[in-house]
Amino acid sequence: MTKSDEPKPKRLRIAKDTKKSSSTLNMPKRPLTGFFIFVNIFCHSF
Repeated sequence: MTKSDEPKPKRLRIAKDTKKSSSTLNMPKRPLTGFFIFVNIFCHSF
């Protein structure tokens, strides 16, 4: 067997922090776009 025929070792998964606060889970991943800011203001005005 040549070196390229050997199976590659599997990567170990890095354990992520499983204990996150509830506020972190509810936060949006990206900031709101201008459209969503407008819709939020517009909906509250009615």
